[in-house]
Amino acid sequence: VSLSIDTWGVDYVLLRGEEPVLPVYAYRDSRTESVIPEVHKIVPFSELYRHTGCQFQPFNSIYQIYADKKAGRLDGVTDLLMIPEYLLYRLCGVKSREYTNATTMGLVNGETGEFDGELVEKLGFPAHLFPKLSRPGIGKYEGLSCVLCATHDTGSAVEGIFMDGNEPYISSGTWSLLGVKTPAPKTDIYSEKANYSNEGGVGYNRYQKNIMGMWLGNELQ
Repeated sequence: VSLSIDTWGVDYVLLRGEEPVLPVYAYRDSRTESVIPEVHKIVPFSELYRHTGCQFQPFNSIYQIYADKKAGRLDGVTDLLMIPEYLLYRLCGVKSREYTNATTMGLVNGETGEFDGELVEKLGFPAHLFPKLSRPGIGKYEGLSCVLCATHDTGSAVEGIFMDGNEPYISSGTWSLLGVKTPAPKTDIYSEKANYSNEGGVGYNRYQKNIMGMWLGNELQ
């Protein structure tokens, strides 16, 4: 009847018109290591956290995009689509920027729920790559019956957990995400020091932390 796609967060495809900029990097690539200090010199991490509530991970999109900027990969780029957005675009012909996945990038303002123009400007990113965000469940794409789900896999997983009230959840894969639903992001100094993350949910905030998951078991198997 309908189709939607979610994937992991943080990774994206750059487009020049209809053509992707290759290669498309995976988040485990080490290219961000050298630029993290440069980003934090422009915007200290404490300031980033107050704006976005996004935990520090060396592969966050904000560092990947800065590495692309330094390498000249943003020259002439017309669009930045997260992986599920790009796949939905190829299937349905519509370019959308979905809220739950965007919150993994380290560039969404925790108060407004939109891309943070101040951070985009400070880091010298092209503003047109960060338009208004769409919320999941607002309608269908043109062409195929593609519905916009929570395109971040953890966002969709949490939506699929039956909760009698607001109970702690664990979404488990290579690593596990342990968290609770909150009405709004928590961006105080205690959350920052504990490296808790605030990510978008469907009408709520996911306040969660990365913990060990199935990786060791997968490797042993």
